[in-house]
Amino acid sequence: MSENWKLLRQKILNQNLNNSSQYFQCDQYNFKLFNVIKTFRDSKVFLTYSFLANEEFIKLDLSYEQPTFSLTQYKSEFSGFLNTGNIKIWQTEEFLGYFLLKNGFLFKDKVILELGGGNVGLASLMIAATNFPKKVIVTDGNPKSVQSVSDNIEQNKVVFKRNMPVSKQLLWGKEPGFKICETCNFLIVSDCLYQEDMHQSLFDTFDNYLTDETLIIIFSPMRGKSLQNFETKCKENKKFVIKTFLNFDEELFEKNLKFKTDFLSYEENKIWPVVLLLSSNENNLNDFISKSTLNSNKVHC
Repeated sequence: MSENWKLLRQKILNQNLNNSSQYFQCDQYNFKLFNVIKTFRDSKVFLTYSFLANEEFIKLDLSYEQPTFSLTQYKSEFSGFLNTGNIKIWQTEEFLGYFLLKNGFLFKDKVILELGGGNVGLASLMIAATNFPKKVIVTDGNPKSVQSVSDNIEQNKVVFKRNMPVSKQLLWGKEPGFKICETCNFLIVSDCLYQEDMHQSLFDTFDNYLTDETLIIIFSPMRGKSLQNFETKCKENKKFVIKTFLNFDEELFEKNLKFKTDFLSYEENKIWPVVLLLSSNENNLNDFISKSTLNSNKVHC
């Protein structure tokens, strides 16, 4: 387990997380991707995300239970994962949502499946709100997260004019042959590579949905060597063509570099996401890159 996640574990076990602004040090390095209003009431966190997409002002009203953890609750019995998806909306998920919105037209009439969406599935709900995709499915291994996402979908049903997204439970690598959807154009993943003993289960899930038309989009900080080791496994797996981007948005990358210069405590390794694109079809991969905002940025590898 990386040092970052050991620290996270200690925080969870030693205190109730009653104030999200004090959860983790990285929150102070906010890239301000969206206008967000956060409030607390009773045992819940309420957030309003406002943004422009598809020439329309969109507002999502989201909520989730403030987490309290004991040692016995710390590790999820459902996925083998830590319950980190139930703690907060991680900034990497916001980066993924930002990227999807900037490239919204590329998802027109497509089926999108998110793995490890946590208790909100922010990126999925954002792209679904543009009404570009044909279908958006948010999945997580924890049934509490699945229910939380369902509640947020229902809470914002007036926003989803074309097709309501759906929330389902998916256990990585544990249900071979079972498919939540038969056709999947995009698999999206946010910050789910930190636990290396789950990499193979993630690959198995990729295999279950992989076709020549499927593109996998992963946003993840380096987090020690976890991303590097995942990338190595990808290259060893002959099924995948992989391309990696360190700079997926020029303006945000400049802000990342400024944080590195201005703050000694800024840890790029744990905050700034690298983008991995995987496909079994190199032409499909290159076509997406050529049409997306990634085309103007450099491949990192």
